Amino acid sequence: MPPSRATLSGAGAVAGVRESVGRVVEAADRQREALERDLHDGVQQRLVALRIRLALAGELVNGDARLRATLADIGDGLDAAIDELREVAHGIYPTVLAEHGLTAALSHVARACASPVEVVGTEVARHPPELELAIYYCCREAIQNASKHGGSSVHVQVSLHEDANKVGFVVCDDGPGFDVAGAPAAGGLEHMRDRIDLVGGRLSIISRAGAGTVVSAAIALSDAGAISHGHSALARV
Repeated sequence: MPPSRATLSGAGAVAGVRESVGRVVEAADRQREALERDLHDGVQQRLVALRIRLALAGELVNGDARLRATLADIGDGLDAAIDELREVAHGIYPTVLAEHGLTAALSHVARACASPVEVVGTEVARHPPELELAIYYCCREAIQNASKHGGSSVHVQVSLHEDANKVGFVVCDDGPGFDVAGAPAAGGLEHMRDRIDLVGGRLSIISRAGAGTVVSAAIALSDAGAISHGHSALARV
């Protein structure tokens, strides 16, 4: 039996909403990319230049151990500020994701996490930026939530998987768990669902008190490709 006009109309409306949301998300991602570049090419470069000038000034100091030590302390502070700025900039728009893909980007997140995080699944190919960003942000949010609520002792495992038809992830932790039904309607979890829905997938969150949390999703590559074709891909840096 052929689909009714109402069914076709409803499907068209859903597609239209998804395309509109896609444009909004893409615009936000482009703004993040631009901000990351501004921080890298502007503030970060100025701090690096100041660090070099400070090192040169330290070499001109003769016989004043206290002044030399003070300049060295200031230099250490500048180094720390530059490192923190670099981490902030990469968090705004993940350059390592654009250049090296999901496994490398999530491994970078894992290394910066206070709690132990294991990333497995090295056979994931490159995909449209919208799909990679959706998976990256959802995995990163799940990692950060586990670390925030479980502390440094919680263990997190991120598994990436792919076959000819779909790509997906599973993030599981042994933290305290939470009541999924009682979570705020608007917030990080809803943003994760929106991200995955936009690329044609469905996010699953399973958790209960004392039993940890499992966040997972699978996206059909045909759906993700069709969405990517619907609007321009983000430029890779």
